[in-house]
Amino acid sequence: GAHGRAFVADIEVLGLRANDRLEPSAVLPDASKLEDLPVPATVQLWRCSEESISRHRNPLFASSAVTGIALSSLTVDLLHALYLGVMNRYCAAVLWVLFSSEIFGAVGTADLQTAVLIL
Repeated sequence: GAHGRAFVADIEVLGLRANDRLEPSAVLPDASKLEDLPVPATVQLWRCSEESISRHRNPLFASSAVTGIALSSLTVDLLHALYLGVMNRYCAAVLWVLFSSEIFGAVGTADLQTAVLIL
């Protein structure tokens, strides 16, 4: 479904499709109050058939003039891009090689280790 208030049929004259969902905006913060909105008004719709990983418009990026946040202000940070990604995998691989290479001297079963310590 549309996960909210949406059209049930296509309106080809306006270019609207079934399941186009009404989204909150500066003009209409609560989509359930559409009937109380004075007309004419401009509302925002979300096309569910073309959504990807995001289901709703992010209010921080809705109006960069108000929030001051735009796509140009985003950046890739070292923590999320390197240290929690590539570096995390690299360190795990290095530790795995160290533990499996017997560099710490633990070879064999516990009984064999005890026998080596006794000798």
